Amino acid sequence: MNEKEMGLYKLAKYTNLEIVMEAQIQSSGANQARVMEKYKKNKGSIKQQVVAMKLVFAVMLLIVAGLSISTYSQVRFMLSNPFIIPDSVLIPGSILFGSFNLMQLLYLTMLGMFAIGAMMSGDAFRWYETLPLSKERLRKLGFITVFRNLDVGLVTMILAFPIIMFAISFNILLALVALMISVINVMFSFSILVLIAERISRVLKISEAGSKKATLIRIFTMLSYMVVIFSGSFFMQWIMTSAGAFFDLMTSLDIPLIVNIIMSLIPYPFSSGYLMTMAMEPSSFTPILWVSTLFGVGLSILLTFFTYKRALRAMRTVTSLASLEAEQSSSSIKISKKPTEVLIEPRTPIKAYIHKDLSTTTRDMQTFMFIIMPFILPFMVLIPLLITPTGLGGSFLDDYIVVWALLTLYQPMISMMLTSGFLNMEDSGASILSSLPINTRDQAKAKLLLLGTIQTVSFFLPIVLFVGNPDFSSYVLSFISYYPVVLILLISMFQMKIRFFGRMKYKFVVEEFTPEKKVTKWILMGVVLYLIYFAFNLMGGLLLLFFNANMLFLVTFISGILALGVLLLSFNSMFPKLLGKRQTISIREIFRKHPLFGTVNLLVLYAGFLFLPGFIELPFFLLIEDIPLLALLFIDFFVTFGVMALLWTFFVRRSLGLPNGKEPL
Repeated sequence: MNEKEMGLYKLAKYTNLEIVMEAQIQSSGANQARVMEKYKKNKGSIKQQVVAMKLVFAVMLLIVAGLSISTYSQVRFMLSNPFIIPDSVLIPGSILFGSFNLMQLLYLTMLGMFAIGAMMSGDAFRWYETLPLSKERLRKLGFITVFRNLDVGLVTMILAFPIIMFAISFNILLALVALMISVINVMFSFSILVLIAERISRVLKISEAGSKKATLIRIFTMLSYMVVIFSGSFFMQWIMTSAGAFFDLMTSLDIPLIVNIIMSLIPYPFSSGYLMTMAMEPSSFTPILWVSTLFGVGLSILLTFFTYKRALRAMRTVTSLASLEAEQSSSSIKISKKPTEVLIEPRTPIKAYIHKDLSTTTRDMQTFMFIIMPFILPFMVLIPLLITPTGLGGSFLDDYIVVWALLTLYQPMISMMLTSGFLNMEDSGASILSSLPINTRDQAKAKLLLLGTIQTVSFFLPIVLFVGNPDFSSYVLSFISYYPVVLILLISMFQMKIRFFGRMKYKFVVEEFTPEKKVTKWILMGVVLYLIYFAFNLMGGLLLLFFNANMLFLVTFISGILALGVLLLSFNSMFPKLLGKRQTISIREIFRKHPLFGTVNLLVLYAGFLFLPGFIELPFFLLIEDIPLLALLFIDFFVTFGVMALLWTFFVRRSLGLPNGKEPL
């Protein structure tokens, strides 16, 4: 890197920090003054955020690099077999190493969109156009800024592969070959990421109009990229999981030499895979294969250089607004020739809020990813498992346990993702919304309806994978029985987010009114949400262990409906129909005014505490096999008596305030 490029690299540091700060300020809405004050008090907070994002990004890409271990093990095992011709290992080895390179490309694209999506708008480069910088250097500055935003992750991708190869083989030649291939692949993948991000940025900027056609163009463009990326990821995972059967099939065939020569000339991704496979046993392959493979690697270097130049030219749209303004001016001339028609369509407040959120989502890549990921996550978990040679278990009960464990594991994560994305979106433009006569109840209902619809579809969508299964009706019943629990997770997360961040003196708002101690609050919300998840799953596991699946479905559904009713009452209390000062009514007063309601709740609470001794005693019965009957009776008595004492002397008197208000013990 020469002196001029080093100067651009140092300059890109400030651009990167400015982009991160600008993204934080834009997302703060009406709290911009508070955010700016925080930056003035702690000037290192922006750098801390940048470092944290880079480290998380690097860890995720490091996990992907670990997939190369299984590929190396398979190829090494086949090459060490004296009954297998080395040339027959080249095609499966190149495909597996090529699949690893493709997976790095796909995961870099998926993860990189979150990091560089905001900077591709080009707003941070406006003031650079006033400096005496040529357009070529301005484009390089934009390219280096993108690199600087992802530098830790990219360096991790470059070094992880050769270090892993050296650690498991102790072959310095193989490690050097892996380093060269890693540099080529990372540079190519990074250039592809810039091209894709620039293209999406162009679509989002040019289609700024709020017409239905522009919205459909944005949605179709982003969905097409997501479909290609995730379908490619599924295909790569299928290749990696079926590696053993694939090797057995390919080594049993008699592959002509010309086929290996032709495939080794394909620059991406096969030539690098051929070179890695041949570097494990250099003396086992003919010189003509070495020549063709090295020529193919040379072609891949030329392809990477061409892609880099193309990405550098693509940065013109980001760093210079000339081309964009020309397109917008030409489109404005065409529009000005036609008379402008203004159509005012009346909508109910809830429909208007939902329409606003969906329209905003099509312009924001990060929020759009928050919508797409809930639909993708279940398939990313189930499809690789279903397409493996072993598949699932042999019976519905075995399959259900696996599917239940995998699908429910992501439901708290999806609830947190949706709630964070859509409630933070409300901060954008808050200064405009604050001047409108907004009913917070309608605003919260619109958010909750939209979030509930997305999570409902994402939860039931994997059922299509079991349409041809003989136990399809049982799977449908299991999904329906757990559906109230999914809504409980979503509404609990929604209410906790508002209670922690939107509590005002006499009401709750969906915006972040109290953003203090954000990390502590988010950790607490995550812990509470997963405690709810583990409580329902523990109950389901015990019911499945001691009874059967039908009892599990019935009890889970009924308990979920009861808990859901309590959460809906809590939502109605947080957002009352009548505006004004929110009055706090004690639980004791509610029970006194509605004795039947209070009696039913106390009976349900009492029944729940009756089940509690069984959960406490279960570890003793599982860990200690030979317990005398007298000891069992003593344990059961003391545990049951202790739980009932806890209920009536502490919980009822202190928490519920019954019968004479909150009394000291």
